[in-house]
This record gives sequence, C-alpha cells and structure tokens, in this order.
Amino acid sequence: MDVYFLVLPDVHLLDMSGPVQAIHETNELHGVRFNMHFISVAEQVASWQGLSLARLEPLPETIGADSLVMVCGMKLTDGSRETAADPVLVRWLQSVHHQGVKLAGICTGAFVLGEAGLLNGRRCTTHHRLLNQLRFRFPEAEVIPERIFVEDGNLYTSAGVTAGIDLTLHLISQLRGAREAVDTARELVVFARRMADDPQISLHFRNRNHVSPLIHEVQDVLARNLCQPVTVARLAERFRVSPRHLQRLFRASTGVSIKSYLTDLRLGRASELLALTNDSVELVAEKSGFQSTRSFRDAWLKRYGTSPSGMRNQLKMNAGVMDVS
Repeated sequence: MDVYFLVLPDVHLLDMSGPVQAIHETNELHGVRFNMHFISVAEQVASWQGLSLARLEPLPETIGADSLVMVCGMKLTDGSRETAADPVLVRWLQSVHHQGVKLAGICTGAFVLGEAGLLNGRRCTTHHRLLNQLRFRFPEAEVIPERIFVEDGNLYTSAGVTAGIDLTLHLISQLRGAREAVDTARELVVFARRMADDPQISLHFRNRNHVSPLIHEVQDVLARNLCQPVTVARLAERFRVSPRHLQRLFRASTGVSIKSYLTDLRLGRASELLALTNDSVELVAEKSGFQSTRSFRDAWLKRYGTSPSGMRNQLKMNAGVMDVS
C-alpha cells in the first residue's frame, strides 16, 4: 500500500515525523507493508522549526484508490495558507478524494483539506487551540472538540503533535490489523495508547494545571496507589487536614472531586491493559483498582458509551485473530 506524506512549507516536524516513524516501525517489524512517499508542491521546503527538507517528490499524476494520503500539519502563516489554497493542490486533493483514497489531516492538515472543500458536511477536529479558527474558516464543517482524532468515511483528522501517532496507529490497525498496531505502539514506547474519543488534554494532566503543592502531592499518592483502597479520611489524615477541607481544596484546584479524579486514573490504566494485554475484563478491573468488575463496567460505559469487552472485540475483529497481545 502506498502512503503519501504531503509536506508543505512551515511543516511542523513532529506532525510529520510521528506518523512517519509509526509507519516505518510497522514495516520494520512485519515486513514492508507500506511504501512511503514524500510529496510537496516544491522540491524543497523549510519546516517551521528551521530544518529544510529536500528531494521531495511532486504531486503524483496518478494514485491508487487503495492509497493513503497524510497531510502533515504546519504553522498557519500567510505563506502556508496561500499554499493550502493553491488551485493545483486543491484540484489534486479533490481528485484523489473522489477516487476514494483515504485522506488524513494531521493537526492543521485539516485546514488544507478544508481549502479543498473536503470538510463540508464532514466531522473533523484539529489542535484544541485552533478549533474556533477551523469553525470560522470552514463554517460548513462539523468541528468536534475534545477528540484525539475523528474518522468520517475515508476522511480522518487529528489533534496536533503526538495525536498524529495515535491516528496512525488507528490506521495501521484498520489496514493491517490490531496486532501490528499494538506491536508498533510497543516499539514506539506508546503504552498508554489513546482512543478517538479520549480528550486531547487528559484529565490526569489538565487537572494538574494548578499551583497547590498539597493537591499535587495528593494526586501523586492517588496515581501511585490505584490498586489500594483509598478514602478521603485516610488522605486527610496523611496530609493532616480535615476531610472537608481536603475535598473543598481538591475541587477548587482541579475542578473535579477526588473520587472522579481517581476513577479517571483507573480508567486510563484499564484502557492500556485492554489494548495491550489479553487479561480478562475481570483481571483488568482488578489491576486497575476497581472494587468489582461491575463497577468497572459501569464506569467504562459511562465514559466511553460501550462495554470494555466491546472495545476488545472490535480490536479482535480488526486484527482477524483471537488475541491482540
């Protein structure tokens, strides 16, 4: 399968290199599954970080319908916007889209797809700081906030930076099976693989964006003791404050309750175990610190809208095998 990386001026290096490395690793691990091509509107472009990229191929005149085109994200400058609106590039993207080719916009790559009219009536996303700009520029697009990536037919868009790796792993899973995606994630040391519906900034990090040393310490204790019984009373005793004061300070600092924060940490651990092991749902619940399998299933369903086994079954169907380890 041919994979074309569209590299435009002011490209962000990680928006390009993350997906490239993921594709490269699956080729290294399982034989050459994907033929990589680096294409552009010019033979040489400068990245936003200053590194110049040369010997880029021109936009191919013909492309196989089973190909994948990944539009790498770039800094939104006047120059990059002008390039995205280049009639030659617009016509080329429209042509490959009409052939049914899979198109993936990494971060601001969504803006390039939008200039070609490909976001009209489609669900999409981008970096969380650029969501409103994407809505304003392409009012006919359905811009989805708080998503790592969005899939709408043969059109894919992702948040920025490392989210391009998550989307690429998802594409590898679709195209070559979940086993190869999991092997690639391990090789990349991406153990906490994120799913499409996960928020761009996880609660674990977003809720640490405060200045309370006490609450940072409490959060560290919670993260280190997921499988231990935790009560507000014990935490309060450990940190020599009243339970009521601790609860009030925790919510004021993080925006969520201690119970909600702990549940989110445990769901994050469970997501990793479901994706990377063959542990039973019962064992996943136990390893993640849930008191019972039922409480785990209920929390998972509330968060993701499906059951833990439903997610694993989907992985197996994608892989065409009976395990994903």
